[in-house]
Amino acid sequence: MTILRQISALCLAAGIFGTVVNMLSPRGMPLSATADTLLAIQAVREGIIPLDVQAMERAVRTRSAVVLDARGPDAFRSGHIPGAESVPSLSRAEVLRVVLERVPPSARLVVYCGSPRCSAALDLARWLSGAGYRGVSLFTGGFETWVLRNDPVEGR
Repeated sequence: MTILRQISALCLAAGIFGTVVNMLSPRGMPLSATADTLLAIQAVREGIIPLDVQAMERAVRTRSAVVLDARGPDAFRSGHIPGAESVPSLSRAEVLRVVLERVPPSARLVVYCGSPRCSAALDLARWLSGAGYRGVSLFTGGFETWVLRNDPVEGR
């Protein structure tokens, strides 16, 4: 029994020591995942390319992707990422019609929502991938992150 207590005490001490070292280290690992990290992991598991804010800024600046806003019409009208098209909760046939009218399946698409906690963008990205679009990306930070970075906004 004494050996079991010693092993338990040693494991507890090692865990505490490791946590303290991690917290004090400038390059320590986060002890919990942020919402956008969790969303990125889910996107990768489903074959969708996650984009962080820097990659999204680059895509918007170079106009290298068709940007689709999955938020509702009121949110879109109150402000959106420059060049974005609103495709809120349209029927899948309407989304496909809107996208197919202008965008070949080989084009790069970036979908976003209001925040990393919004599932509408992931649902749309998942559906577009299933409809044959190969270059579907998900901006995991959403409009909330875009605004916090003071990036340009249209419609305000």
